[in-house]
Amino acid sequence: MEDAAASWPIDDIVATGDLAAELHVGKPTVSNWPRRYDDFPHPLKVLSTGPIYSRRQVLRWHDGRDWKTGRPRLS
Repeated sequence: MEDAAASWPIDDIVATGDLAAELHVGKPTVSNWPRRYDDFPHPLKVLSTGPIYSRRQVLRWHDGRDWKTGRPRLS
């Protein structure tokens, strides 16, 4: 079985911290997205330092969402 990350364009591979910086959010926010959103892109690979993703896939996912600003109100 071929390793998906090994065949991916190197300039499209990013870690959670890189995504956080590019999207102007905290690293914990990006780390929570896979648990909160079923449609968040799967990592290309999970390394000992954490998951790596396709920048293009995550940006497409991010830009396609209707983001609400601020924290949700408590009922």
